[in-house]
Amino acid sequence: MAILIVALAGVAVTLMIQRRAKAKLAENDAFLRQQDNQLSELAVEQQRLSNLVTRTQRLAAEDQTAELARLRSKAEALRTQTNELGKQVEEIRRARPAPSASKPESHPPEYYQQLHKMAGAKPTDARNLASVLSLYASDHNGQFPSSLD
Repeated sequence: MAILIVALAGVAVTLMIQRRAKAKLAENDAFLRQQDNQLSELAVEQQRLSNLVTRTQRLAAEDQTAELARLRSKAEALRTQTNELGKQVEEIRRARPAPSASKPESHPPEYYQQLHKMAGAKPTDARNLASVLSLYASDHNGQFPSSLD
C-alpha cells in the first residue's frame, strides 16, 4: 500500500508539473504571439515610411528637374533679349552721326580764380558743419537734426 501511495503521489506530482509546464508554455506562446503581432505592425509601418521617403525623394527630384528646366528657359529668354538689345544699341550707334570735335569753352581768368577760392573753402566748411552737427547731437540725446534748416 505504501508503494501505491508513493506511485499515486508520483503520478500526482508529475501531473502538477505537466500542468504548470503547459500553463507556462501557454503564457510564453501568448507572449510570443503578441511580439509577432507587434513585429508585423512594425514591418508594415516601416514599409509605409520607406514608401513615403521614396515618394518624397522622387517628388523632390521631379521638382528640382522642373525648376531647372524653368530656369534654363528663363535664362535662354534673357539671353535672347540681351542679344536683341545689343543689336539695337549697335544700330543706334551706326545711325547716330559721329560726334564733332568741339572746342572746349574758354573762360576768363577771373572764373578760374573764383572757382579756386570756392574749392579752397570746402574743407573748412565741412569741418564747421561736422562740429555744429556734433554739438546738436550731444544736446539732443545723440539725435542728429532731421533737416539742416
